[in-house]
Amino acid sequence: MLLRFDEGKVVVEEKIRTFKKAKQKLLDTLKRDLGLIKEVCIMHANNMEEALRLERDIQELAPGLGT
Repeated sequence: MLLRFDEGKVVVEEKIRTFKKAKQKLLDTLKRDLGLIKEVCIMHANNMEEALRLERDIQELAPGLGT
């Protein structure tokens, strides 16, 4: 699932079945809205390796963006 915040509430943005598709959707959304985003926070549930991969992917997409 892809979640977002709306006025302090967590809302389901889209139901996505695989991690690979969810990650790609996240990166596509980030790329689309890059001018509006100043900082990204990556949280993980005991999967630091995947969090670091995501951080690298984001830095390649937007080198000046703070993570």
